[in-house]
Amino acid sequence: MKNLLALVVVVAYLATCEGGYAYGDINENFKFEDLEKNPAALKKQVDCYLDRAPCDDIPQHYKTHIREEIVNSCAECDVRLKHNIKTFLHILKKTLPEEYKSFRAKYDPDGTLFDRIENIVTPF
Repeated sequence: MKNLLALVVVVAYLATCEGGYAYGDINENFKFEDLEKNPAALKKQVDCYLDRAPCDDIPQHYKTHIREEIVNSCAECDVRLKHNIKTFLHILKKTLPEEYKSFRAKYDPDGTLFDRIENIVTPF
């Protein structure tokens, strides 16, 4: 009976996840790698995340989860999302280092959580 209950819980959880993401509203097909080739798109996405400009649909969905991902050490992140976070932060740090600092300051004002999330996503 316990095994059946556990299976039902797992199936219910997976059913709520679109494409395997714990966050069903995130487009898992978005290629963060493409932002490296398109600095204008990267800047536009960063401006969305930093509340400097309106957000398009895809960045808006990611934005709604950024703080939660950082605070909870990416506990709800699957492998693809961890890869996307790692890729985004790497490109941001390399391409727009001042914006990277602003991003860190906005989402981790105390400077106590961001290093942890970067360490968690590094292997992905």
